[in-house]
Amino acid sequence: MNRESPPYAAQKCIPPIPANHLPHLTSSSVIMWAAWQEWSNFQTIKGLRWWLSISITNEPTRRIIKRALDNAGKLLVPYPGEFIFMATDEAQAILGSPNGLGLGYFLIQHKSQPGNMYVSGVVVYHGDTMHQSPCLAFAVMPPAATAPGQNQGSAVADSRVPSPTGNLTSVCEELERREAEAHGRRNKHGGGPVQVH
Repeated sequence: MNRESPPYAAQKCIPPIPANHLPHLTSSSVIMWAAWQEWSNFQTIKGLRWWLSISITNEPTRRIIKRALDNAGKLLVPYPGEFIFMATDEAQAILGSPNGLGLGYFLIQHKSQPGNMYVSGVVVYHGDTMHQSPCLAFAVMPPAATAPGQNQGSAVADSRVPSPTGNLTSVCEELERREAEAHGRRNKHGGGPVQVH
């Protein structure tokens, strides 16, 4: 899907398209919601785990990715790429890029469907194409349960832990395991969370 917004694309048309002739669906988050509704046959959207942006051509996003990888001492490599935890400035910059912003809006605008979710990190890799364009795979997951009195903010993964390897499913499973360890887990008697130190 071309993620160029209608107002931006309209500026490049000859003759220019007036604003009142543009579609009402103008943001990628709204367009992806409509597409997901269609693809899921209007079933409840639960279990969202990945948000992909592939073959990125947007220059501001490409510059952000390059700077983030440079700052992290990583290279743009083929899949499975480099996983960057969202607790880092580099991953947060990528999430704030033009190709990442739509995910934040998607999760906020439609919270009642996928539920309370957060972005735990991003896999950065280049496509298996002649151009080797950058690709992003944002890991999305529900926050780990917190104990009463514990910080209710977003779960933060320890960025010092080595990046998980393997396919996107195994990355998500590894993140869920780490989040459970980092934020406590229920003991075998079904009692409250046990703190992991």
